[in-house]
Amino acid sequence: MGARGRMKRDLKELRRLERICLAEAGVATMCLERIGLLKVAEDCRSAANEIEFSGRSQLYGGMVDSRTLISRVAWAGFLTGRVLFVALYLPW
Repeated sequence: MGARGRMKRDLKELRRLERICLAEAGVATMCLERIGLLKVAEDCRSAANEIEFSGRSQLYGGMVDSRTLISRVAWAGFLTGRVLFVALYLPW
């Protein structure tokens, strides 16, 4: 798969993950859960926008690695998941 195909796949996956997070945030019962999901959705949106921008700027010679953007979103999702786990499931 070429770079363009990988970028399209990454963009599609980020948009799908953003929609899922927004939908889950809409039905979240706890404030911390909602905040975490909205943060992940925001990170997905910004990463997708960067990929779209890099696709347009490729015409002029600029390029952003979509794998780096995906890893940033994955890391943010991992941290959000850990915070939600600590806040919701560990006894205080």
